[in-house]
Amino acid sequence: MTRKILIVLLSLLLFANGCSDSGAEPESVEKDQTMETMPVSFIADIQPVLQSSCSSVGCHGLATASGYSVADYESITGSADHGPVVVAGFADSSNLYLKLLDPPPFGGRMPADGPPYLSDSTISLIHSWINQGAEDN
Repeated sequence: MTRKILIVLLSLLLFANGCSDSGAEPESVEKDQTMETMPVSFIADIQPVLQSSCSSVGCHGLATASGYSVADYESITGSADHGPVVVAGFADSSNLYLKLLDPPPFGGRMPADGPPYLSDSTISLIHSWINQGAEDN
């Protein structure tokens, strides 16, 4: 009987601890806010992703069959068939970001040779960079 009481008390303690409101933001919200405010560099953070996942596989390099290159900053700040690739300050209106989502608004999800696709953290990094102004830094 003592063992059953102990199990019930531990269960209640765990339940009460999990349900208490400490007034703090959930950890996921804090991480999202931190990701949006940490400076993201095109040269250090974004360009290596584009080179390894988009241009090195032959799809969006300098000489590309797709007709669209992400080989350098100037290429991704232009327009493509479906509008502007990057709208500085507005990731949710930028085709570069939207094509990484499942499902994308048009065509197939990028990179075309996925899965695996880019990780959620890499997609968030691109989202943050665009929202921070998509600078060539």
